[in-house]
Amino acid sequence: MGFQNNKNFNYLLLGLNTLFLIYYVMLAVYSRPHYDDLHFLWKMREMSISEYVSDMYFSRSGRFVAYALNGIVFSTINYIQIYWIFPVLFWLIGVLLSVYGVLKLTNQQFTFGRINAVVLIYNVFILTNIDFAVFNWLCALSYYILAPAMLTLLALLVSEKSNFKIISAIMLLAVFLGGGQEAFTPIVLACVLAIVLYELYKNNFNLPITLRSVVVQKSVLSILIMSAMLLIVVLAPGNYKRLAADEFSSPGNLAEYLTGFAKAISMFFYYLVYYIPYYVILALVVLRSFDVNTEFKLLKVKRYLTITVFVYLSYVILSVFPSVYLWGGFGIQRNYTHLVYVSILFFVFCSLWIFANSQKQYKRLFGIFANVGVIALNVIMIFNIYYDSQSASQYAKAVDQRVASAKKQSELQITENLKVKELPVPYTLDPKYILFELIGKKSNPQPVLYYISDADTMVNEYASHFRRYYQLNFDIILENE
Repeated sequence: MGFQNNKNFNYLLLGLNTLFLIYYVMLAVYSRPHYDDLHFLWKMREMSISEYVSDMYFSRSGRFVAYALNGIVFSTINYIQIYWIFPVLFWLIGVLLSVYGVLKLTNQQFTFGRINAVVLIYNVFILTNIDFAVFNWLCALSYYILAPAMLTLLALLVSEKSNFKIISAIMLLAVFLGGGQEAFTPIVLACVLAIVLYELYKNNFNLPITLRSVVVQKSVLSILIMSAMLLIVVLAPGNYKRLAADEFSSPGNLAEYLTGFAKAISMFFYYLVYYIPYYVILALVVLRSFDVNTEFKLLKVKRYLTITVFVYLSYVILSVFPSVYLWGGFGIQRNYTHLVYVSILFFVFCSLWIFANSQKQYKRLFGIFANVGVIALNVIMIFNIYYDSQSASQYAKAVDQRVASAKKQSELQITENLKVKELPVPYTLDPKYILFELIGKKSNPQPVLYYISDADTMVNEYASHFRRYYQLNFDIILENE
């Protein structure tokens, strides 16, 4: 069809990705430390990274690699006194991992159009995530790079190449994926094990020949590293102290587990369904950027679609299990971040299969719809930048004024508690909220740009972290209305 060579379309796509970047940079600039961020910031001023990781390991959670990463981030922030570069830096890491992982796994060349398309996949993934506020939560930035990191690891493993750089990258990714998120590591291990089993199948279940395979040797290496990391994470005393908290409630029998799975899976797709228009446009963009007719011949084989559906459903079940086990249902939204990414890739793949099996006249229509869709997304992003910049800047200004007032009172050596105004909520819009507003639904909580925490009329933990980070000799409390 020649769509992938359409320069005008590629530049239009580049403009769209630029708008996304402007939007994310704007949000990062206006973001301010959340409750946990303030907590970890003062800790990293008083501790070394190793002391901080040890403290978290024995008191909070075994995710020692994630905490080491946090230690680097918060130590750097304390040194340079700049927050906004880190969400942008993690965006860049996510983009690079996505571009490499997607194009290598699909055996594509790194062309301008295809890179643009994959960058859009990552941008839409962030925008349509069911817990968007995580993107600027400093202590949880790694949530958005878990799935791209897994994709890159799989791409490195299935390649027949093996050299020092590849092995080093595999080891680094295995350490990150093994020691950063205990609920995600088993999913990655299952994916890598599937590679080994497929290689065994290809070799007619001849184990000696299979073990000599470069793919299998790299896969076994990654499995060993991730398993060791996971064991260290699981054995952490901090896990069991946290599990004793009242927030967790495991199902007591098989019926409750099945009910929990049904609730979790249905709730996930309930959130995701409102973003289908975005994913349709994304699929059309991929169609224009990848020559489906010549490069995706396998898509015309029905069994590949069947296998893909089976793999995806298995991934969904593995993804929701931790939430079902800990909360008996859906649980915390941010735990589904990686599942949104995989769901987008699954949706795009199914769209490619439909396209490959469509009549020629429909394929031409898909090309036209791709142009219209990208233009529509450009308009949406311009609106997002305009609308959310007002909400975000108002929130940032209020936080800055509070900090300035606290520092001024501290300089005057006044020790009585500082009364502050309640922070404005940085509201935003999303398709679900807009739709519910249009139909007049009474229960319709508005989404927010950032996780926010605030003081209370009595001294709370947020106020204590605020005091300790800004080194005050008094606490902050809300004014009585």
